[in-house]
Amino acid sequence: MALAAALVVLVATTPGAEAAETGLEWEQFEAFAYYEATRSGQPIVLQFSAEWCAPCAEMKERTFRDPDVMRAAEGFRLFIVDITARTHEIDWIKKSFKVIGAPTVIFYGSDGKERKRRGGFIGPEDFLALLAETRAEFPADDQRSKPHEEQADRI
Repeated sequence: MALAAALVVLVATTPGAEAAETGLEWEQFEAFAYYEATRSGQPIVLQFSAEWCAPCAEMKERTFRDPDVMRAAEGFRLFIVDITARTHEIDWIKKSFKVIGAPTVIFYGSDGKERKRRGGFIGPEDFLALLAETRAEFPADDQRSKPHEEQADRI
């Protein structure tokens, strides 16, 4: 019993334990913030999610709380579009990004160009691979091209 209590204390006080409880921190999608991110040279992950979406909830619990995913996502700008409520604005955003439903996750390189797109549940290992593939396609820092603004111009 004392060992179990000690483990709980150890986990609770371990650096990063609190972050693993909350998972990745997503910014609520806003057109201007997204536009600025495309111009910043930062890679972007754009997630379309909904409260009624079971695979979205599973990704939130498993994938986005995975410590390896959290480390690999450092340096990415993370946006989320909540499509729970059907509004004209949400319909417009979905149409702009050619998204049919949730979950959909789109990965953009540092040049603002779409690199990968996945619909459906993405487990931690696959999400890690998608981040790594997107990161591998970055131009070198001193050779970054101007961001591609096609998606940003549509919103």
